[in-house]
Order: sequence, then structure tokens, then C-alpha cells
Amino acid sequence: NDLTNKPTIPTVDVDKQYVDNRVASLENSIEGILQRVDNEKIINARLGYGDLQPCLCNGINDDSVQLQQMVDYLSANGGGTVYIPSGVYTQKSQINWKTGVSLIGDGQGRSILKVIHVGNGEDFGFASIGYDKSNLAQIKQEKMKNCRFENFEIDGSGMVNIKYNSYGKGLYLVYLYNCVFRDIYLHDISATGLGIDFLCNTIIDNVTVDNCGRLYKTAPNDAYRQGGAGIGIGTNRDLNESFQIVNCRANNCGSFGIFVENQKLFDAQQEVDSKNMIISNNIVTNCYRHGIGVRACDGVVIANNIIKRSGEDNIYVDNMTKNVTIMGNIIDGEKHSANGIGLHYYETWETQEQVGSLHNIYIQNNSIENTRFNGILLNTATINGVTIEGNTTTGSGIIYLTNATVKVNTSSVIGSSSKENKSALYHQYFHGYKNGFYGHSS
Repeated sequence: NDLTNKPTIPTVDVDKQYVDNRVASLENSIEGILQRVDNEKIINARLGYGDLQPCLCNGINDDSVQLQQMVDYLSANGGGTVYIPSGVYTQKSQINWKTGVSLIGDGQGRSILKVIHVGNGEDFGFASIGYDKSNLAQIKQEKMKNCRFENFEIDGSGMVNIKYNSYGKGLYLVYLYNCVFRDIYLHDISATGLGIDFLCNTIIDNVTVDNCGRLYKTAPNDAYRQGGAGIGIGTNRDLNESFQIVNCRANNCGSFGIFVENQKLFDAQQEVDSKNMIISNNIVTNCYRHGIGVRACDGVVIANNIIKRSGEDNIYVDNMTKNVTIMGNIIDGEKHSANGIGLHYYETWETQEQVGSLHNIYIQNNSIENTRFNGILLNTATINGVTIEGNTTTGSGIIYLTNATVKVNTSSVIGSSSKENKSALYHQYFHGYKNGFYGHSS
């Protein structure tokens, strides 16, 4: 080939400073991406990370230590996520959770935390995921922030031969801020399934609790029967508490399917009245005592839920509660529940003293049918402002007053109707309810 007439390659003027700047900019961008990835660490529990050993996930060997080390590492390094791929992760001790750390799995039936503890008949259980009680003061001060719990299952059936204790929860966390609990399945938990207290800007969505509070049902007497719900929320430590419980399912649980309780009942020095609580679009069935319950809270909406076949009340509200709206719920006692909606006094554990009163209760547009006794029961000393409007009852009375001393101030009953009533509109005495207990007998 003749190369004597090879073409001339044109020269291009290059601004060296421009190139250097572009290279530096690219390097900075890559460094920034790597830094963000490093700051948002995701540890695969089956692979481990650095010196952190992986979980064995064989359903036999204890994985608690490895999981705890991953949580501690992420917490000490700016936060991140423990990712639990499909597998059975055996727990023989509680995992103490920390702020800024999330737990994400591959879904119910795939990523399973299985709690194993065979007691001696005298000891108590422990939570699958809980908080470090020795560090409570710091948690209260700094809050547990920006945690997500999604797409996994907790199986509590392996906790056996223990006494009932309210601490043996599936998830037991406190002072939460900007947290999410979504697509979780909790079942056969000895105490409350999802027991979390003092929530600010927190969402509980599509959580299923089945047979939670299972040992509550066999506890010897009421002195041991604190807790034991499917979903249990403690309130009134912060004026800014707000949360939503939506699209959840609770079945065959102990004291309540869903329960919200003011914790100042147990702490006389705590007098904060928090508000802004929504319980909506949930399905609650076959619970041992009550379906959905509220105790001594302010500003609660219970709306558009389906509640069936609770042992006592399908919706339970007791004294020291105010500004509650109960609206648009479908309640079916299936000839098993005592009452559709019950408003009650509260008896203190120590003295059995009846305390408090109800304020501003709105019961509107609910459908109630097939209860054994009452559609709506007023079993309390004083109600200041109650509106009962547009409810329909079938096979149940509309309203019962338990005794002649009930005082209802500024009340109205508007447009409520009943088919096949078992009583007149107001009944002055309901035999035996105070001492009756309507648990599952059939």
C-alpha cells in the first residue's frame, strides 16, 4: 500500500484547564455518589458486611447476635438498612433496635424472624424487636427516628412454657418519630403483636396480626392481663403525637384487636394530652374481649372499619376519653358479641375506683347487627356531650343505660333506627354486665 499520501490529521485546540475542571467535577460526582451509598448503607443479613458475620438462616442456629451487631454498626455509622432476604432467622434473645436503622425483608412467608424460647414455667418472654431499657432516658430525649419496618414476618409460636407478661411483644418500641410499619405479618405472639408507644408522624399500614396476645387469654386473673392486643399503642408523652392505623387486619387476638391507651394512667406525673389519631379501613375479627378500643385519649377518629364477633364490645371506649368520632363502621356480632359499641367507666387497678368521664363522643352512621345484648351501651357515670346519629341496628337494641345514675349532658339521638329491637330506646338497668365476662365460649 502507498502510504506516501497519507491524510493529514487535523489538530484541535484543547482548553487544558477546561478538561481538568471536567475531570475534577466527574471525580467529585463519583465521590459524592459513593459517599451517599456509604451513608445509606444496606447490609444483607445473609452476606454480612466487613467484619460482621452473616446470619445462618437455617431455622435452628441463633441469628440474634449477628442481627444485633448489624443494627449496632449501622447506628454508629449514620444509619442504614438491615435487609433480610428470604429465610428463617432464629431468635433466642431480643434485638435492641436503634434510631436511623430500618429492617426490610422480601415479604410475608419469605423473610421470617422466628422467636425460640422454652421457659421453665416461671419465667417471662421477651420481645423479638425491642428497645434497650437501660437507655430509655436517651431514647426519650433524642427519639427513635426515621426507621422503616417492612415486608417480613415474626413468628412467636416458639415461645412456650412461660408466664404471661406484657413485655413479650413482637415489636416493642417507644418514642418514635417519622417511622413506618408496613406489610408485616405478626402471629402467635405471647403478648401484643405490634406494641409501640409515643408516636409522632408514624404510619401503620397493611399490618396483619393473628393470634397475638395468645397467653393473655389464659392468664389467671386481671392483675396479669395488661397488654395482650394485636396492635397496641401507648400515648400522651408528647403534644405532637400523631399516627394512622390503616388497612390492617387483626384476628383472634387477646384483649383487643387494635387498642390505643393513654399511659398517664400508669404515670401520675405525665399530664400531656396528645391528639391526632386515626384508626381507619381495618378489619378486626374474633378477638377474645374487644375489637377496637380507646382508653383516656383525646382526638381519635375510628372510621370505616369492619369489626366482627368480638367477645365483649366490638368498639370499646372508656372514661377520661374525649373528642372521639366513631363513624361509618360495619359491626356484626354474629350473635356472639355482647355489644356493638360500648362506652364505659374505668376502674383503676389499685383501688377499683371508677374515675373520669367521657366528653364529646360522636357516634354516627354505623351499621350494627346481631349482638347478644346491645347495639350501643352507655355503661359509665357521666357523659358530657354525646351525639348518636344515623346509626342502624338489626337484632340489637339501640341504646342501653346500665343504671339510673348515668348522667348524660347535652346529648342528642337523631335519626337512629332499629329493626327487631330487643329493648326500648333507653333501658335503665342491664342485668349482670358489670360482673359479666363475655369471652369465647362457642
